[in-house]
Amino acid sequence: MPNTPEEDRLVKEAMNQLSKLYGTYLMGNHFVLGVLSCPSNQLFNYVHFLDDPAFRSNLQLSGRIPVGCQVNGSTDRQGTRFAKDHSVVWINRSVATAGTVLHELLHALSDNSWYLWAFSKKPWLNEGVTEYLTRRVVKKTDKDVFQVDRTGTYDGELGNLKQMKAMTKQAFSMPMVRTGRRQQQAQPNQAPTSLRDDICKAYFQGQFSQSLVDALALYGQ
Repeated sequence: MPNTPEEDRLVKEAMNQLSKLYGTYLMGNHFVLGVLSCPSNQLFNYVHFLDDPAFRSNLQLSGRIPVGCQVNGSTDRQGTRFAKDHSVVWINRSVATAGTVLHELLHALSDNSWYLWAFSKKPWLNEGVTEYLTRRVVKKTDKDVFQVDRTGTYDGELGNLKQMKAMTKQAFSMPMVRTGRRQQQAQPNQAPTSLRDDICKAYFQGQFSQSLVDALALYGQ
């Protein structure tokens, strides 16, 4: 069964919400432009809703789902078997929420170099950052449909990211002494704001700052 009109409207509004919060980093993003300009009756080429049996068969073909595992959504990145010219998002309409759509769209919007870099650094990093960006939209949106409870979704990965940010904030707030002279202390909000921007630039644009590399080095797991 193809996407319903309601599902297509949900995708378009989800992309609007993501663009509203992260638009600074998404200028010229081909997936954003493709989704927002695509006629609704062809949107399944970008975001395809499937019933549970078809969704599971699709993932099993790609070797990405264990038997008996329940998955709400998945994203095939550009260049994979399912997505030659652009990423394709698959949504299990039997269990997915509007939050699932946000989360999977973020995966599709992320830069390919981020995807490779994140997995080379920390096994939790990609999902932790994606869920962090998802929950920022959930917190800030004024659309009821996206104000969903994400508790239990990648809590471990998100917890690792929060711990890394806290460690970085603590490191930034401590006076540093070099060559016998005390350096100026960073402002309390300087580190988190900078790190958030660094995360977004890395995630959406593939630009990896030294500050982000240093933050990961502080978190040794």
